[in-house]
Amino acid sequence: MTDKPINVNAELALLKDFQRRTVVHAFRRLYQSRYSSRRFLVADEVGLGKTMVARGIIAKAIEHLEEEGVVDRIDIVYVCSNAAIAQQNINRLNVTGQQEYALATRLTLLPLELHNLGSRRINFVSFTPGTTFDLKHSTGTWRERRLLYHLLSDIKGLDQFALRTMLRCGVGKKRWRQLLREPIEYDKGIVKVFLQEVRKKGALRRDLESVCRKFQRGKTNWPKADIQERNQLIGKLRRRLASACVDAVEPVLVILDEFQRFKDQLSAESEAGELAQELMSNPDVRVLLLSATPYKMLTLYGEDEHQY
Repeated sequence: MTDKPINVNAELALLKDFQRRTVVHAFRRLYQSRYSSRRFLVADEVGLGKTMVARGIIAKAIEHLEEEGVVDRIDIVYVCSNAAIAQQNINRLNVTGQQEYALATRLTLLPLELHNLGSRRINFVSFTPGTTFDLKHSTGTWRERRLLYHLLSDIKGLDQFALRTMLRCGVGKKRWRQLLREPIEYDKGIVKVFLQEVRKKGALRRDLESVCRKFQRGKTNWPKADIQERNQLIGKLRRRLASACVDAVEPVLVILDEFQRFKDQLSAESEAGELAQELMSNPDVRVLLLSATPYKMLTLYGEDEHQY
């Protein structure tokens, strides 16, 4: 529980009249309208305070959910295209006044943070689509690969040296050994779901065993094809881990800032879209779309997109 309830009137008093009217209307459409689509778009010119409008909607949503008593934990997820902006705006959206309640991270690193989320009534979590949803062909950061090593090392039958080498990627050998020796704490629930998927005698398990065999002791140089296969495998592992993390976030409100940049995330036709839709598909989740430029005024013949 927060130290004190959210003062919605004080939050709304900070807004200009047109912003306040937008907050009231958007909240009504999202939470009170009988025929609500559970998604609402706020499209306005640059500099007219869409982030402040989102903050007002968050305050009213928290007040509403606490009055209804329908959820034990309130997670607000903010998605924008830039990690620095995500860090800045998640703090601007945080109506609790408690800075430790705001977290900017990658979805795949959530197992390292979930114990903090579970200990609080209200959480603000920010993600960027490129590092959160589009995982297939990327090896991610060393923190993600270190976490994967600790999780996968529990699987019987895997060559531990090969697993360490396979996940090292561009990190120096000495530095990588030091990183792996550092103890880490992670959420056991997410890990259990992830390992259940990997342990199955399916394609992912076979790929893991196959790639590890190629990175066994005694080799220092690997063919380009092996490197590509390793990178694709790590991308698949990150995708499985992210999927396991989605269910743990429990968002009640997802905010997509400059949403028109996330075309893949608004459609389930790609893996990135499937993962994003998992995050937003719960019937209790509301989605607030923000944009200063929701569509292109003109597209030319031969362009991949169309203004309509």
